[in-house]
Amino acid sequence: MINSIKDIFSKVLKGDMSVTIDNISPDGDVTFIVSLEKLGLRPVDMVSPMVKTRFFVNFVGEILVRSNISMFADILTGFDPSLYEKIICNSKHEDFGMYLDRKSSLAKWQMHISLVQQILTEDYDRVMDGTPPSPSSPDESSEEE
Repeated sequence: MINSIKDIFSKVLKGDMSVTIDNISPDGDVTFIVSLEKLGLRPVDMVSPMVKTRFFVNFVGEILVRSNISMFADILTGFDPSLYEKIICNSKHEDFGMYLDRKSSLAKWQMHISLVQQILTEDYDRVMDGTPPSPSSPDESSEEE
């Protein structure tokens, strides 16, 4: 069993962050699934009280979204343009939800798609300010140096 927050985050950051979209609701809630094994974790590691905290769920959820931003951007652009303002612009993602299925070694995250708009807007603002956008994954940060 992993004993510290540092160990858990280290494994997650080194793991495979690919996700599978599970469901997209008409009101903008998106659920996606990730394999605990691919993240470098075992079901027994997930008994730590730390993984049930708001901090852990939000931190890992946002890393997963940012690492798969193009997949989530495709979802964002797939909404009916006449409903876009109501569903996306008038909503604000606040916290992720997470469900662990220890039997199948999967974790399911839920978020509102407005988070993707927020991330893309942040990246656009950085470009407009002349600051390079944050890389979509840790591996891309030093390729051009």
